[in-house]
Amino acid sequence: MKRLFAFGCSFTNYAWPSYADFLGCEFDKYENWGFPGFGNRAIAERVAECHAKNNFNKDDTVLVQWTSHTRNDFHTFKEIEYSKDKFTHGWFRPTNKIGWKTQGNIFGSGNLELNYEWWFSPGSTLTVQYKNQIFNRDNKSGINYYESLKELFEIPVEHQFSLRVNYLIDYNKLRRKRGMGQSK
Repeated sequence: MKRLFAFGCSFTNYAWPSYADFLGCEFDKYENWGFPGFGNRAIAERVAECHAKNNFNKDDTVLVQWTSHTRNDFHTFKEIEYSKDKFTHGWFRPTNKIGWKTQGNIFGSGNLELNYEWWFSPGSTLTVQYKNQIFNRDNKSGINYYESLKELFEIPVEHQFSLRVNYLIDYNKLRRKRGMGQSK
């Protein structure tokens, strides 16, 4: 019996059919263990849980679609108080139950890179490069999408400019011009 087990975040399991659902039609048994908002740790834990319950074998297909490394997961072993005032962030799973809670800072970094390369002679180049970087070094994983994006662009931008010249010196051509190394 061909079995498919799919794991991931909302790209794997959402309100409408995902790629995993379409692939599942080609298998005798299909289980979608994906959950919207899950981070990589929660996805890995679901893979381990599913393996413990279903005992994967060499004939099974296991799809794991990892998510952004900026999503943070935590697991509770006791009930926590949930209120929309406390967690206004759309990635938080609204439940008081024991289990995975996921929060993630979707926009924690951004960069722009521009390169110009000029080949001015055979084997010789001039390269001009500009880079800028924005990197959020805080630990606010519980803020919402719009706050996260807004805070990202309030951070000072780091700029880097570089100029590189590679010039090929043809030693043999230089020797011929000076008359060096010629037999008399």
